[in-house]
Amino acid sequence: MKQLSYSNIDKTLSDVYLRMNFLGYLLPTNFQEENDKFKRAYLNGNIYNPQYVYRKIKEVDFNEIRNNLTKFYLDDNKIGNLYLGSVESIHNDLKLLESIGDSKLFTELGKVRCGKPKMVYAKMAKECLKFDEKTELYEYSPNELKMHLEKCINFYSLKWNIQISDDMPSKVRVDSKIKKVSINGNHKYSENDIKRLCVHEISTHVLRTENGALREYGIFKFGTSNGQITEEGLALYNEEIAGVSNISILKLYAARFLSSINIDTMSFYEMVQEIEPYIGLNNAIHVVARFKVGIKDTSDVGGYVNDFIYFQGYQDVKNSVSTDLSLYKKLYYGCIGLNDVKLFEKEIETAITSRNIILPNLLIV
Repeated sequence: MKQLSYSNIDKTLSDVYLRMNFLGYLLPTNFQEENDKFKRAYLNGNIYNPQYVYRKIKEVDFNEIRNNLTKFYLDDNKIGNLYLGSVESIHNDLKLLESIGDSKLFTELGKVRCGKPKMVYAKMAKECLKFDEKTELYEYSPNELKMHLEKCINFYSLKWNIQISDDMPSKVRVDSKIKKVSINGNHKYSENDIKRLCVHEISTHVLRTENGALREYGIFKFGTSNGQITEEGLALYNEEIAGVSNISILKLYAARFLSSINIDTMSFYEMVQEIEPYIGLNNAIHVVARFKVGIKDTSDVGGYVNDFIYFQGYQDVKNSVSTDLSLYKKLYYGCIGLNDVKLFEKEIETAITSRNIILPNLLIV
């Protein structure tokens, strides 16, 4: 079998991710309709569990995708093993998509893909739900946020496209493949949002992407299989040390973590009951719905476990950096995970000493 260059392998993996449209197939076609129906029933004191319907996966040839992943072989070394982790992740994604609607199988495969929550953080998450929230005044427009994020980008002398979009669920989204930051045009933003999103999106996600692009292999830019949980955890840790954490958002992440534990024993309705007193009904529905995608009858136990990574990643990064302060700079080598640092210790040290790495300035908020 012919050895492809890693740049060609990067392209193959990127093409596969685009063709799979993972999140597109995972989102029910009647998602909002069923969630609204649940809310009406809940407010009237009635028990109802959403019944989700999914797109038919017919335009994607999974066998062809699998065949494309066998057209190259990977060296038996640390770089090859890093890519192998991504290939195995794609195979898991394919199996997960094929199991949509089968509550038991989908849940089991989701845990293979995402891992499991660490029970040691459960008590901490429960305590977090009891935190008092601070009132924030949401008076800044999307254009004002855009101007501030552009200021952050310019500080680092980077070239990214920042645009406002009316068609996105989150407040801000970073697309590393095309170097674009999208801002939700349907929201107003607080003064703390303006500062926090600069730290979270620019000084974390954008900088790690840019540093990854400085490396020889594309996987450091697009993310290793261990990268996402560390990525999100570092962003929250940066918010904390910059003094711009949002308690309301942190409580949502704590609720997600606890919900990732509850999916094994609770229905949609029961999961909402568990967290609604702490974060409100609308937020509780949003949190639980993210876990129950992938199954049809949400009265079943199980679901998509992925959302524990935010709170767990935050605690993992915080604990690791408190033990070894030098680790913080090393996490900026690219879109890597905590587990990847030791493997590439020599390369990371060289990048730091030769200043071939962009480090954050969290005062630029």
